[in-house]
Parts: sequence; structure tokens; C-alpha cells
Amino acid sequence: MYILADTDEDATRMDDLLWTFEQDSFVPHERWHGVGDSNTIDEAPDSETAGDAPLMTRVLIGTTTQPPALPELLINLGAAVPEWFAQCPRVAEIVGATPHCKAAGRQRYRAYREQGVPLRTHEV
Repeated sequence: MYILADTDEDATRMDDLLWTFEQDSFVPHERWHGVGDSNTIDEAPDSETAGDAPLMTRVLIGTTTQPPALPELLINLGAAVPEWFAQCPRVAEIVGATPHCKAAGRQRYRAYREQGVPLRTHEV
């Protein structure tokens, strides 16, 4: 899974939220900074990590247009449709409740529809 944020501040906020998902647990994840190779992924010590092998997680958070490998699920928290979205099997768009967020969400919806993407909406 790749969580795409517009800004480093937004990515940091998501990073913090995933560390504090529940009082006694967290969602394992890493930050992707989008330059170079796996050395740009924030790594943390892990008892299951052997030697110098990178920490392997299933959730990356970043602000770049594309992660190091195409994810099974792209969660777009950004204002724009990522150019590479069609390469992902699933895309989830999160639309906030403010008028600005709703307007941006409608634009993304139209962009996906114009490209022939089958769309499903879920209200929460």
C-alpha cells in the first residue's frame, strides 16, 4: 500500500497517526522520500530484521509521484490524480468534508471518469 500525501507535513501527520492507531498497537509503515533507492526509506530497528537487511513493511507513505515499486493499493490523500494511478490495481480517494476538499474530490472524480475508470463511492 502506498499513501500519497501532498506535503511532507501531511505525510508526517499520517506517519504519526499510524504509530498511534490504537493505544497498544500501530500499523507498521515506512516513509518514502522518493530519491534514489531503498536507502531513502526511513528504517527502524526490528527484531525480525536480520543484519543490514531493510525493514520490510507493506505500507509506505510519501509525497512523490511514484513509490519504489507499484503498490497493490494506492491511497491518494493529495489534491491531484497521480499520473501513474492506472498501473495500480486499486486506488482509494479520501475526500474531506470542507468545501475545498469536496471541490478537489469532484475534480478527481471527473478525471477518473473521463479516463474510463469504473468508479464506486462510499460515504462514511
